[in-house]
Amino acid sequence: MRWMLQLYPNTSEILRGLPVKFDKDYQPWLTASTDKNRPVLGYALVKDDKIVCTDGFALSVVPCEIEPQDVPGLVPAKLLKLAAKETHKREGTVSLLLNDDTITLPGGIQHPRYDENGRGAEFPEYIRIVPQYWQRRGLKESF
Repeated sequence: MRWMLQLYPNTSEILRGLPVKFDKDYQPWLTASTDKNRPVLGYALVKDDKIVCTDGFALSVVPCEIEPQDVPGLVPAKLLKLAAKETHKREGTVSLLLNDDTITLPGGIQHPRYDENGRGAEFPEYIRIVPQYWQRRGLKESF
């Protein structure tokens, strides 16, 4: 039992001050694509204090807190959903720790960051999903 405690320390020690955090009321994974022909759209982009998901038709941009230790980039959208489920019901913030190759969810559960389709993939320019009319009206600046 002692060996297990060393491998999987207390959750609060893993998540204290390190992870990406976003409000549990937001559900960005709902706009991620499930289309097997476009696997990169099944990922969320974590960058510049926001989480972006799109399926090519719908777009969600969610504010988040990124710590300097986190590695921005692609995160499987299904892991965002899993992190929200693993977060205690009374907590209003979802936290996950992003490393180069792993994602640590609440409870210390680790998952690989990329599958065979995600490594080296480029997330599309999500601002192009927004119609040009709204871009001209200044919506681009609010992203």
